[in-house]
Amino acid sequence: MQIVQRVEQEKPPLVCIASLAPRGLAQARYLCKRLRGRFPNLTIVVGCLGAAEEASGAELTSAGANLVETTLAGVARQIKPLLALDQPGVPRRAAISK
Repeated sequence: MQIVQRVEQEKPPLVCIASLAPRGLAQARYLCKRLRGRFPNLTIVVGCLGAAEEASGAELTSAGANLVETTLAGVARQIKPLLALDQPGVPRRAAISK
């Protein structure tokens, strides 16, 4: 099943894309563009592992990613509070801007 179709069906609170630099950057950018075009309010977090933050961050945020991290620990740190947004009793925060 394509990721876009799966997001349409499951309506997750966020999508996390894992990419291995340098070859995965183009694929992650393409997926960000497709997801952002179809789901303008979706939170997209990209783990561009092994890349320099300056190089990957600007490209991926311009393609639609809300957050870009270059380590697995950074990705986990970013998504943990975002997933808590949909838990009962946890107040929702303002939307994440690009």
